[in-house]
Amino acid sequence: MNQEHGRSMIFSSLFNDDFLARPFVRQTVMCPWFYLHAEVREGKEFVGEMLMVSSFDSLKDILEQQHDSFRIRSIHYVTPGFVNKTGQWCMEPLLEASEAINQDGQRIPILTVAGRSYSQLEISTEIDPANVKVLFTHKADGHD
Repeated sequence: MNQEHGRSMIFSSLFNDDFLARPFVRQTVMCPWFYLHAEVREGKEFVGEMLMVSSFDSLKDILEQQHDSFRIRSIHYVTPGFVNKTGQWCMEPLLEASEAINQDGQRIPILTVAGRSYSQLEISTEIDPANVKVLFTHKADGHD
């Protein structure tokens, strides 16, 4: 999905010399991904880290790894224009990430942002609400 470019350079007169020659990641496939703000304990303090996660399964794994020294503060869902129907990339705060089981027993991710929810379009979304497991809920506590 992406390639890390450790030796590539960003050329621009807008940035000072210290900013040049920074590594970057280029996404080569037009698919949704997740941008996570995590906090990791270092000694007595927490430091922020940003994680770019390429799949719902990876997001689930990370959410399950949370503990006293590692926590997810916020998640943004990043979608290309053909997914979000705007014609351009969007980065939207994720309000809730859930997983449902449909009538065929298939697991369906449900991702809720302001004003809409995303799910797998090719799978029937007839879901029994009793079969929905909430994995993440955004907490509006001012730490974003």
